[in-house]
Amino acid sequence: MIELHLKDFNYNNSQILFKNIRLQLTLGKPVNLYGNNGSGKTTLLKLLAGIIEDEQYCSQEDLSYAPSTSDSLFFHLTGEENLRLFNLLNNVDEKNHLKFIPDNVPSTLEKSLQTKAIYSSNGMKQSINLLRAISAEAKLVLLDEPFNGFDKDTTLFFNDLIQSHYCKNRFIVMTSHQPREGWCNISIEELEC
Repeated sequence: MIELHLKDFNYNNSQILFKNIRLQLTLGKPVNLYGNNGSGKTTLLKLLAGIIEDEQYCSQEDLSYAPSTSDSLFFHLTGEENLRLFNLLNNVDEKNHLKFIPDNVPSTLEKSLQTKAIYSSNGMKQSINLLRAISAEAKLVLLDEPFNGFDKDTTLFFNDLIQSHYCKNRFIVMTSHQPREGWCNISIEELEC
């Protein structure tokens, strides 16, 4: 179990966005932080990842982050080439970089791996972002609205992959707009102590 704690946070001395947040994570129990648009879900993940620096909180070193935007890929590379590059940067063994993906992947995921990012839809790019975060083999994985832009089959595939295979040895925090079946669902508003 790990506990993430953030005392207070605000933007440029404005109204406090978070006050005394504690989040306990357990191996094998992925957490879904849900809330409305603008409630602070993405900001919280960016604080935890160290993307937004805050002197009260030091981010974990062994973490992986998948942003909710699809502009974090190299557009001239295919999805698989992007994964290979990011895994090389994260020192993931070449032989293991896609070992966690079962053989029965949705056709849209196969297409995402083979298509250059510049020609990929937002959902296709988001699937590569999610694969990148998962394949990094980090202990703490932060997923910002990872299923946005997915069709039903891709959502079910990744949800099952994370819950039944991937989360056993990792701490996972995901954000979304509503509770998800099979996840430890916590409203962003409930985090304040």
